Amino acid sequence: MNLRPYQLELVDRVREQYRDACSVLMQLGTGGGKTTTAAALIQLSVAKGRRVIFAAHLDALIDDTSDRLTSAGIPHGIVQADRPTNATAPVQVCSLATLHRRGERPAADLLILDECHRAAAPSVRGVLEAYPKARLLGLTATPERGDGAPLGDVFERLVCGPSVRELTAAGHLVPAVVLSPPAPTEGALALDPVEAYERHAPGSRALVFCTTVAEAEDVASRMPVPTQTVLGETPREIRRAVRERVTSGELRVLVGCSAFLEGFDLPAIETVILARALGTCSSFLQAVGRGLRPSPETDKRRCLVLDLTGAAILHGLPADDRVWSLESAPRRTAEALAPLARCLKCFAVFHAAKACPRCGVPTKGARLPRRATRIERAELSRLDTRPQHERDEAAVRAIARRLHASGRFPAHRVDAIARGIFERGKRRKAERAA
Repeated sequence: MNLRPYQLELVDRVREQYRDACSVLMQLGTGGGKTTTAAALIQLSVAKGRRVIFAAHLDALIDDTSDRLTSAGIPHGIVQADRPTNATAPVQVCSLATLHRRGERPAADLLILDECHRAAAPSVRGVLEAYPKARLLGLTATPERGDGAPLGDVFERLVCGPSVRELTAAGHLVPAVVLSPPAPTEGALALDPVEAYERHAPGSRALVFCTTVAEAEDVASRMPVPTQTVLGETPREIRRAVRERVTSGELRVLVGCSAFLEGFDLPAIETVILARALGTCSSFLQAVGRGLRPSPETDKRRCLVLDLTGAAILHGLPADDRVWSLESAPRRTAEALAPLARCLKCFAVFHAAKACPRCGVPTKGARLPRRATRIERAELSRLDTRPQHERDEAAVRAIARRLHASGRFPAHRVDAIARGIFERGKRRKAERAA
């Protein structure tokens, strides 16, 4: 198995920790190759006659791990409803939900828990308690629970891999360019996601993170390019097909509300649109990480992040160095806490400098407050400075283009239908806000 130098070092460091500990958490940023590194540890365990369980909560993670073990020549079974299995194999790739429901579980000397920041969930705890004598290995890019609490009550030791900044410098990730409002918003977006796409990333391959299914479907219906929603219940076959269609360019935008934060690897994604609140550093980094993988097929050079809620102002830039701990919430290093600036021309956010690294405009007077200030929508300085009536007309035109492209409506009626759809959507938003 061919590993990168830092992955070989991680394998050695994890094995070293097991000399006097039974549970280890291995942290490695999204795109750094956690599953590949874990496969090397599995291979070493199997060579010593040990039995291994790799447990994950998503179909995509189970499929990806199975594919990687197959490529490495490691025999394994799959424990999940309606999936073929091989009960005699030394390695079992298991659905956490299936393990939670079953009274009898495969034997294991090593239990690997993917996305282990979910370890506090009762169903996951139940599985861990069923293997009191097995060594535990947790994998995550962000060792922080959803409530911001550390994971020291589950894991004894923490082994961290290279940072996002280091992985980017080595060419294993692409750099992120973040466009944000001047402060975090409260219950509002700095710009409509469709307008943000058309204004800042037209034609690019994009992921849009929405809050609800209804919002995701609304955004998808108004996109001016081929778009598809991907929801939690979307079958694995469709998800696989969607990846291929985005890479080929047949699809341009994917919209979802909870389907992309974990287990969705699509290197072709060039733009990440954050159209929902991301209250923890973990969720912010997981979302942005979807766009940081290099894509040789599309020759992607960087990832554009359209941060419509000001999450970067709250949590810092994706490449900021962070100190992870099992005993406290993550914190940025002193260097990463340097003041942020926001370009008044292109809206890029970066650590204060004499000029914007994206467009070169001088940044005097564009520094952001050291501490984030939450502000209401009425006070928000928008990414889009056009008058409201111009933005409304642009939204109507975008809907009309999509209706016309569908070929389902007479050409002379498209404009009227588009305006009706826009007005209904506007009324629904007003009702929700009330």
